[in-house]
Amino acid sequence: FDTFETFDLPRELGFDDLAGFRIFGPRASCTIEFGKVIGRLLKFREMRQFLIKKAIRAGASIMLGTTVVGAFMKDGKVVGVRYKGFEGEGIITANVVVDASGPESVLATTLGLWQKRKEQLGVALEYFLENAKPDKGTKGFYLDFFMGSNRAPGGYGWIFPTNTHEVKAGICKLNPNFRPSNEK
Repeated sequence: FDTFETFDLPRELGFDDLAGFRIFGPRASCTIEFGKVIGRLLKFREMRQFLIKKAIRAGASIMLGTTVVGAFMKDGKVVGVRYKGFEGEGIITANVVVDASGPESVLATTLGLWQKRKEQLGVALEYFLENAKPDKGTKGFYLDFFMGSNRAPGGYGWIFPTNTHEVKAGICKLNPNFRPSNEK
């Protein structure tokens, strides 16, 4: 299954091939190499621009500086969204409504499907690092995940290769009150 082929996306919207992953834990680690390409990281900015251009060609309008503030309901069903922005406030209706608002969960929260609680949210930082030397398997790069209090207390870290000399590296702390119990 290749997302690029399924959705007819240009290959240049992705970074180099990925063929396995490694997990580094507090007491053990494992490497899984699939022997074939299993995916690619998306170039998010380029993908967003590609999709915006494709949507405009299909007749969509882009509303910069606009925020969805809630669901628009009719007969107990979500049939659109309420918004506010540079062009004022309004309602847009649609056959399908997707809450793609990330951790804000604007629609899910206003519909009572999600209750934001501090313990459900995390804080993450991610950087592109140049002059890196990521490990490459026989068919592609590895995705590396790091867990345990000595590497990422209360969360996890990652290194995702983008090419032979660059990686995306990050760390996420899931619960600010986390204290490791028995890790050393």
